[in-house]
Amino acid sequence: MFTKIKSIITNHAKQIDSMKAVFLEQKKDCYDNTQFMPFYKDKLFAEIKEKYDSDRLSLIQENKKAVEDCFSEIFEILENAITAEIGQEAIAELQMLTNAAVSEFEINAYAKKYVGKYKALRLLADIAKKNGIPFTYVTDAIIVNDLNYLKSLVIRFFNEYDGQGLMTQDYYARLILFFGENESADGNLFSKIEVEFNDFIQPTVANRTYDGGDSDNG
Repeated sequence: MFTKIKSIITNHAKQIDSMKAVFLEQKKDCYDNTQFMPFYKDKLFAEIKEKYDSDRLSLIQENKKAVEDCFSEIFEILENAITAEIGQEAIAELQMLTNAAVSEFEINAYAKKYVGKYKALRLLADIAKKNGIPFTYVTDAIIVNDLNYLKSLVIRFFNEYDGQGLMTQDYYARLILFFGENESADGNLFSKIEVEFNDFIQPTVANRTYDGGDSDNG
């Protein structure tokens, strides 16, 4: 879905740029034509502008709908990941851990065992917190908030982008965030949220390296 969204954004910018180039060329031809009276030039340009605005609005509505459908599918995937059953055996095992003292090594071992199982990782995070062990994973609150923020930026881009001829620094910064063509102060926001989403669906745990030495060496 993220690849499809990127494609929609990229194609939207290209289509708007192409439409804008045609519009500017038609405007030039209109006012450069010495055979037209000034009032007729204004009338013709108004028609050209109306068509450009109408075509641009149609494209905006079409691509906003396509992107909204993509985000709906993404949120459905999230819902399925959250509600997926982990089995009574897993629940019983994790409940047993809630009443026991566990080590960081054990937490990491169980985290690897239950990778990709959101309910299990949520319970494991509570167990880790109870034992004072650092354990983080992407929560639903984080990913939902970030996805909604990304969606709002994409929609704003569609609404505001009016071709390269009128691109402000604000628009360009958004293009950088989406396409990752250059570095920006925030980095590539789109890629960051895509990685975050993948971590939510298939969580990974950064395990500490254990040297296997005896306890006297720490």
